[in-house]
Amino acid sequence: MMAGHPGQTVAGSGHEEWAVVDYIGVSDIQNLVQSMGAGVFMERLAAEIESDYRRWGEFEKSARLASHSTHGVIELMPTSDGHLYSFKYVNGHPRNTSVGLLTVMAFGVLADVDTGYPLLLSELTVTTALRTGATSALAAKWLARPDSRVMALIGNGAQSEFQAIAFCRMLGIEELRLYDVDGAASAKLEANLRSLPEFASVRIVRTRSTAEACKGADIITIEGLSPDSSHPVQQAWLTEQVPQCGYCQSGQIMATAAYLKSNPSPTDADIDANLTNICRCGTYERLRRAVHRAAALMRA
Repeated sequence: MMAGHPGQTVAGSGHEEWAVVDYIGVSDIQNLVQSMGAGVFMERLAAEIESDYRRWGEFEKSARLASHSTHGVIELMPTSDGHLYSFKYVNGHPRNTSVGLLTVMAFGVLADVDTGYPLLLSELTVTTALRTGATSALAAKWLARPDSRVMALIGNGAQSEFQAIAFCRMLGIEELRLYDVDGAASAKLEANLRSLPEFASVRIVRTRSTAEACKGADIITIEGLSPDSSHPVQQAWLTEQVPQCGYCQSGQIMATAAYLKSNPSPTDADIDANLTNICRCGTYERLRRAVHRAAALMRA
């Protein structure tokens, strides 16, 4: 792969010319984030995302193309504004951890529509985590009360660190309440955040339950159907181990609970047609099994 400026050409071994494609790798993203700070990076990224939302009608939008296999899914997500074309490749293979591999990897391509020339090949695994934090904080900027200063982070995996940094930077969060069924995850998140200078004045509290974390909080990053995860949909999600990164799961759970009230015995076709929330990790097969399990529990 040759790196250079978009559209630049260089001479080959004969008289032919090769188009040069810019490349952004994981180390490039890490160096960029470290040079300006993760909070500043996500704030600037959020501004770009908001700008694109404001011209939503200019984009050609199509459903992602998913290729399912026994052990996972590979998806392509294309879009274009008529000038530039791009797609994101992302996989979701939950069993990868058993052989020391990541469950989710992503990369993307940016191309010129007029010529078809690829301009950029970029890693999107780390970038997606940054995008997720930026987008969440952007949504909260418009939906949360302007004076929101207390945030509850329910679920303290790797993504939660990006969320915390983005929210504190963009919304001025002064108190973070952490809860996870795995206490070690909360301890790791707290240690990581306390090592960052921008969190020196932020109060970080590890709580013993979701109820304790949410009491009086201005922003809560997940919704629940019961205080003890006893709702049939929550039980089905746990049994089928549906979540992967967890980003979309609160919405998936709430949508399922609402849908099963109107259709207590859905078919696979019913689920595909009516539960249309997007899961970037591609957990649709497990999700479908969980919906059937939850339906059976609710009918019992």
